[in-house]
Amino acid sequence: MGLIKLLICPRVLYFIGGSAATILGGKLLKSKQARKAAVQIMAGGLKLQDDVMTAFESLKEEAQDIYNEAKQKSDTDATKKD
Repeated sequence: MGLIKLLICPRVLYFIGGSAATILGGKLLKSKQARKAAVQIMAGGLKLQDDVMTAFESLKEEAQDIYNEAKQKSDTDATKKD
């Protein structure tokens, strides 16, 4: 009865599950197919990161241009009032 209670304990189940995942994950990552898939996923992630950074820089430049135009218009309107 004591062993069954121990095996049902969530902490023990988490430990057993984590250990099994570590062992299986280690074996899976050593396979050529899994490595190839991981490399493709990582490459896709890096490309996505580059695309996002490029879009961000473009958006940043556009916002800076809008700010500069607004500032120039504001300065022009202020000099016309004087």
